[in-house]
Amino acid sequence: EVDAFLETTQPAAEPGAHHVGFPEFPLVTLNAQEAKFAGKGLKYSSIHPNASWIRNWTDPQDWPFWEIEVVEEGAFEVSLLFTCDEDAVGTRLEASVGDQAVRGEITKAFNPAPFDHHDRVERSESYDKPFAMMKLGVLNLKKGAGVLTLKALNMPGREVMHLRAIRLERR
Repeated sequence: EVDAFLETTQPAAEPGAHHVGFPEFPLVTLNAQEAKFAGKGLKYSSIHPNASWIRNWTDPQDWPFWEIEVVEEGAFEVSLLFTCDEDAVGTRLEASVGDQAVRGEITKAFNPAPFDHHDRVERSESYDKPFAMMKLGVLNLKKGAGVLTLKALNMPGREVMHLRAIRLERR
């Protein structure tokens, strides 16, 4: 029975790859805790994966990336869920997959306090907080394996941003 099942199924994507492009799921969220890092400075907001975000983005030579597997090609709008201080306004960002890239600029600070007012004991995991959404543009993704990267093209402040997730929504 298992052999028959294995013969009729498609091979899985590379371990850790996030599937993008299923018609039944037009929105894919690439969460921060699922990212890999290039460089040495990026950190998660907690050792616990729930509700964590990327912090300590203090060097434009560092960036997060996600391995993806596009199962059906198409156009996908790229949005970021982020927070940042006032000094990060003017930061330019680029999201890319292969030779496709979209760029955007942080035009407004958004850095609310974490939700901690109900806790009686300090947490070891991440506190949650609201995140703003920033649309970068539309990537035309081809079927197959790829790597989505998010890079800072400049850094006018102390830190690029806190990043909670990247959203890819079919257009």
